[in-house]
Formats: sequence, structure tokens, C-alpha cells
Amino acid sequence: MFDESGVKKMRQMTIRRTNAGNGFTLVELLVVIAIIAILVSLTLAAGTKVVSVGRERGTQWALQALDNSVSEYIQSSGGIPSATVKDPLDTSANPRRVPIVDGLVDDQSAAVKGYRMMDSTAWYLHQLEAEGSSALAAVNQIDPRLRTTGIVTTGSGISDSASTGSRTTRIVDVWGNPIRYVHPRFAGTHTGTTAGSFEDVTDVLGNTGTYTYKFTKIFRDGKERWKPDPDNAGDWLRITLDTEKNMASARGASDGGATQNRRPYFYSAGPDGDPSTIEDNVYTIRPEFPK
Repeated sequence: MFDESGVKKMRQMTIRRTNAGNGFTLVELLVVIAIIAILVSLTLAAGTKVVSVGRERGTQWALQALDNSVSEYIQSSGGIPSATVKDPLDTSANPRRVPIVDGLVDDQSAAVKGYRMMDSTAWYLHQLEAEGSSALAAVNQIDPRLRTTGIVTTGSGISDSASTGSRTTRIVDVWGNPIRYVHPRFAGTHTGTTAGSFEDVTDVLGNTGTYTYKFTKIFRDGKERWKPDPDNAGDWLRITLDTEKNMASARGASDGGATQNRRPYFYSAGPDGDPSTIEDNVYTIRPEFPK
């Protein structure tokens, strides 16, 4: 006797198998999604690396132009630029000298409570401007988007708010941080070194006499940590608490590097803006670091 119910069950099983063969199981879908996620992450990582390399290259071009300006200065004048420059805000008969320092300095001003991060490249370019040096031609080759022309002021190195008539140019890297200039006279590490100890620098200044420096103390140590003063914009305070040393806004004063062959060098503090983290700093002439 023919069992119709058995035939019906066989047909249902066949339909189920057919439907299962035309679709994806949950496990298969999860595997596909995981593969897509991996491919997307690899693509984003590669894109980020390309952007990072492009930014570093743009910064290196600016650094190379600045290095070329030093070469032009040496060729035209027979020596490296002076370690100090006349203070454009001092109109006395014997104006103060400003040491061009890559690091923190204390400004002899009652308004300044902490220390100021000196824009050393801006002061170097002011020096070229004041001397009418032909080395400025190399600086003009830098991407205009990385150049800002303003007025020299106390402490900050450059500002558009004052009106001393002494113009200079701030050069920034592609991350928006000022490119830094290191003169051999103030290179290496200095922790509270008094500027007065550098007064007898006839080999650098090229003449004799006593000069009064504008800043009294210099901090150029990559190990010590500093934080912005919340009460005084532009000022930096030394960090003494261990709990604050790793805070996001903490910085070192400089890279602590020493020049090679007594030639000035320039560098960028990299994407983190901290000159003491030398691993991501950008150089064209790599300095010597303390061991």
C-alpha cells in the first residue's frame, strides 16, 4: 500500500535542503563580516600612514629650506649667525641682547610669572631681517601656508598685537607647531643655566665687550616636564608631582640635542608637539643626544 505521508515528508526535507543550499549559515555570515572588517582596517591604516608620510615630507622640505638659509649665511658672511640679537623692544643706547634659545627662558618682566617657550626660529629670522641677509631668499621658498609674518614681541618671539616695527616670520610644521632652531652656543642640556654665564662669547659675537642678556635663566632639558600655567597664558610651570608628569599637556623644554661641527640645526617636534619625545621628531641634520 502506497504511503502518501512518507512521500510528503520526503518532499519537505528536499525543499529544506534546497533552501539551505541557496543561502548562508550564521557562521558563514560572521566570517564574511570579519574579513570585511579586517580589509577596512588595513585600508584605513595604509591611508593614515600615507597622510603621515606626506606631512613629514612637507615638514622636511621646510627644514631643508631653513638649513639652506644657514648655508647661504655662512657662505656670504664667513661664519654662522650670532648666538644673540639686539632686543627690538629696547631703545636705549646700550640695548639688551636676546639669546636665541630653543627652550624655556625666564623673561625679566613682572607680568611673567613662569617661563616662556622661545620661538627660536622666529628670532633667527628676525636676525636675518635686521641684518638684511641674503639668506632670507631660501626661507621664501617655504610653503606660504607654513609661514606667518608678524611683529617681534617679548617672550613669545612673534605677535601681531604689538607694533615695534621689527618684523619676523614664524615657520610652523604641518601639525601647526613652530619649527625650532638650535644654535651651538645654547645647544645641549641646560637646567636653569644663567644666561650671564654665556656673556663672554667673543668667538660667536665677533667683537669684544660686555652684553646684558634679556633672559636670566635657560631650561633646555628633555627629561624635565612642564605644564601650561592655567592662570597666565603663554607661561609654563615646572611639574613636581609624579601624577602630573604624564598629563596630555605636559611637555619637555627641548630635544636636548647638541649640534654637530658647531653648525645650527632645525627640527620639528612632530605630531605630538613635544620636543623631548625625539622618536617622532623630524630632522634633516640629526644632532647628538646625551646618553
